[in-house]
Amino acid sequence: MTQVTITDFRKNLKKYSILAQKEDLEIVNRKEVVFIVKGPRSSKMDAFNALMGAARSDVPYEEILKERIKEL
Repeated sequence: MTQVTITDFRKNLKKYSILAQKEDLEIVNRKEVVFIVKGPRSSKMDAFNALMGAARSDVPYEEILKERIKEL
Protein backbone atom coordinates (compact mmCIF):
# COMPACT_ATOMS: atom_id res chain seq x y z
CA MET A 1 0.00 0.00 0.00
CA THR A 2 1.42 3.34 -1.06
CA GLN A 3 1.14 6.47 1.09
CA VAL A 4 0.42 9.74 -0.69
CA THR A 5 0.02 13.21 0.78
CA ILE A 6 -3.38 14.74 0.25
CA THR A 7 -1.78 17.70 -1.55
CA ASP A 8 0.04 15.44 -3.99
CA PHE A 9 -3.11 13.37 -4.47
CA ARG A 10 -5.12 16.47 -5.41
CA LYS A 11 -2.44 17.74 -7.79
CA ASN A 12 -1.98 14.38 -9.53
CA LEU A 13 -5.43 12.81 -9.38
CA LYS A 14 -5.14 11.13 -12.79
CA LYS A 15 -1.77 9.58 -11.91
CA TYR A 16 -3.11 8.14 -8.66
CA SER A 17 -6.37 6.94 -10.21
CA ILE A 18 -4.26 4.82 -12.57
CA LEU A 19 -2.03 3.61 -9.71
CA ALA A 20 -5.09 2.74 -7.58
CA GLN A 21 -6.09 0.16 -10.17
CA LYS A 22 -2.92 -1.76 -9.30
CA GLU A 23 -2.64 -1.16 -5.56
CA ASP A 24 -4.42 0.48 -2.64
CA LEU A 25 -3.45 4.01 -1.60
CA GLU A 26 -3.37 5.61 1.84
CA ILE A 27 -4.02 9.33 1.61
CA VAL A 28 -2.34 11.15 4.51
CA ASN A 29 -2.59 14.64 5.93
CA ARG A 30 0.13 15.63 8.38
CA LYS A 31 1.21 11.99 8.80
CA GLU A 32 -2.35 10.87 9.66
CA VAL A 33 -4.27 8.60 7.28
CA VAL A 34 -7.45 10.43 6.27
CA PHE A 35 -8.77 7.86 3.81
CA ILE A 36 -7.84 4.80 1.77
CA VAL A 37 -8.44 4.41 -1.95
CA LYS A 38 -9.17 0.76 -2.74
CA GLY A 39 -8.75 -0.45 -6.29
CA PRO A 40 -11.34 -2.55 -8.11
CA ARG A 41 -9.15 -5.62 -7.63
CA SER A 42 -9.19 -5.27 -3.85
CA SER A 43 -11.40 -7.77 -2.14
CA LYS A 44 -12.79 -8.43 1.28
CA MET A 45 -10.87 -11.69 1.30
CA ASP A 46 -7.57 -9.85 0.83
CA ALA A 47 -8.44 -7.62 3.78
CA PHE A 48 -9.38 -10.65 5.87
CA ASN A 49 -6.17 -12.46 4.98
CA ALA A 50 -4.16 -9.40 5.99
CA LEU A 51 -5.71 -9.58 9.45
CA MET A 52 -5.23 -13.31 9.95
CA GLY A 53 -2.76 -13.95 12.71
CA ALA A 54 -2.96 -10.40 14.06
CA ALA A 55 -4.68 -11.58 17.24
CA ARG A 56 -3.72 -14.75 19.01
CA SER A 57 -6.33 -17.06 20.50
CA ASP A 58 -6.59 -20.62 21.74
CA VAL A 59 -9.97 -20.91 19.97
CA PRO A 60 -9.76 -21.94 16.31
CA TYR A 61 -10.75 -19.08 14.01
CA GLU A 62 -13.45 -21.26 12.39
CA GLU A 63 -15.27 -21.35 15.74
CA ILE A 64 -14.89 -17.61 16.19
CA LEU A 65 -16.33 -17.02 12.71
CA LYS A 66 -19.27 -19.34 13.39
CA GLU A 67 -20.11 -17.42 16.58
CA ARG A 68 -19.76 -14.10 14.78
CA ILE A 69 -22.13 -15.26 12.03
CA LYS A 70 -24.71 -16.29 14.65
CA GLU A 71 -24.54 -12.77 16.14
CA LEU A 72 -25.35 -11.23 12.76
